[in-house]
Amino acid sequence: MRLIVFNLYPYRQGSMNRLRRRVMAEMFVSLALVVSALAGVSHWMSSQLDEQQAYQDRLRDTQQKIAQRVSRVEAMKAELKKLREQVLALRSVQDKAMLASVMVSALENGFPETTEVGKITFQDGWLQVSGTTASITSFTAWVHQLEMRRGLFTQVEVVRLRQTGLDGPSVDGNRHEFDMKMHLSSPSSASPPAQELADATPNNR
Repeated sequence: MRLIVFNLYPYRQGSMNRLRRRVMAEMFVSLALVVSALAGVSHWMSSQLDEQQAYQDRLRDTQQKIAQRVSRVEAMKAELKKLREQVLALRSVQDKAMLASVMVSALENGFPETTEVGKITFQDGWLQVSGTTASITSFTAWVHQLEMRRGLFTQVEVVRLRQTGLDGPSVDGNRHEFDMKMHLSSPSSASPPAQELADATPNNR
């Protein structure tokens, strides 16, 4: 009986080579897929970073615009406050001018020709008048007339009345210096600060 021997080495070697090539191909494909995936992830992360940077830039620009608007609003508020203060100051000046006009008009009404006013001041709601008179009778009548003006004055008081040695015409024998004060009836009239309304009125009216 004759034994037949087959040489399987070439077959095995071919099988091993085919297996090796298949494994290498699979590894290459897997590596390519991994590289492609990494590239995709890297591109996605890069795009996300770009979007995040763009969002931060837009947010920074928005914050700067808001800060500028707030600054303009604050400047407008300051300007408005300044204008309000100027308006209030103007109204105060107008009120003082009107008050001075009313008080001087009240004093001129029935003012005796024998009386001279040297100074008029106003402080804390009190109108103070100083001057001289050559007739006590006329001066007293004028004071009484002021006392009757209850709508303007709540109190009229002669603080000082004394004889002087001043030269000049006299009805009752001698000239007299006087200081008197009158309290205004309006509560708002007490608000203006002390101020000299007139250094002198027309003399010998």
